[in-house]
Amino acid sequence: MRSLLILFLFSAATLYSAVPQFRCNFGPSDQAPELGASSGNLAGASVLLRKILDSVASGGESVNIRLIAQPNFKGLAAAAMTASGSDINRVIVINPTFFSHVSISTPTKDVLAVIALSHEVFHHINGDSLSNSHPFAAQEYNADKFAGITLKRFGASETEISSLAPSLFKEDGVSYHLSPTKRLNAIIEGFRATTVPKGGLDESATCQKLVAQFDAISKGKIPARVVSGQKNLSNQHISGMDLNLGGKKGIASESYSVEDGPNSYEVSIAFDGLSNAAGNKFLKDCFEIARSQLDVEIDIDSDRVDFTKTTKNGRKTRQVNLIGMDDKLFVAGRWYQGYIISISVSEFEE
Repeated sequence: MRSLLILFLFSAATLYSAVPQFRCNFGPSDQAPELGASSGNLAGASVLLRKILDSVASGGESVNIRLIAQPNFKGLAAAAMTASGSDINRVIVINPTFFSHVSISTPTKDVLAVIALSHEVFHHINGDSLSNSHPFAAQEYNADKFAGITLKRFGASETEISSLAPSLFKEDGVSYHLSPTKRLNAIIEGFRATTVPKGGLDESATCQKLVAQFDAISKGKIPARVVSGQKNLSNQHISGMDLNLGGKKGIASESYSVEDGPNSYEVSIAFDGLSNAAGNKFLKDCFEIARSQLDVEIDIDSDRVDFTKTTKNGRKTRQVNLIGMDDKLFVAGRWYQGYIISISVSEFEE
């Protein structure tokens, strides 16, 4: 059974009226993609999207992506996310004129199409689109790097990538992307990666996924299954959020108490056998990059790393903590001993 589900929409029915909470454009302008009726040929792009998602499918990863063709869209492709209650809708809007030349039989041979589509796919599978904003520079770098990794998987040559003119990545009015030359260099860097993990998650991508999770929880985006939960959970394994760090595959779990409600929610990732020094260095480097986005307080010593974000609403204070330290965690029927990263939320009234 395919673990990544793709929903292709060919009908003329309106999809969403909501304004995208997140969007990233790959193209010449920062035009907001329309999320209404799909109109145009999706055949080649649909096959290419399936192949990109299949190339990164790994145990339990589950992402629903809707593909929409918009003839009036001036870019090549754009990732967007809307939310209604607990429902999250991940969308990629494409320019059907550009993608019309993508062959159904050999879609992975079109280098620029692979770059544009895989860049936007990355924002969704990496959790970037959970934030309520444009992506920030580190996310864009990783998305471009992932495009290079995807090209390597598909058998492209470095010559094909290097022959692309940097001007292809010039985007008027798009302030969150890197310069055209830096973008092309990031793609080549991804292509030159000595190893390409099946899940496509290197340490920089792991950082972005943690940042997205921290940001979502700090904004009160607790999973619907927790808000409506009828029983306590203690270190329940979460499929689809297992991360890679230092060559170790982290196992993710969640815990909460019905009595305390959603504000008792905690996510933990156990990296079995990873040293405290390696884990602390990773977290320090990771959140130094994301500090401006998250506006967090950082407390680092030899034993642990602690990031805290505090918000106040009247007499209520809400605090989200990310703590990394050497510890042990019982998940999925066994104990894990090594570096444990936990994200927790608490709320109290003064």
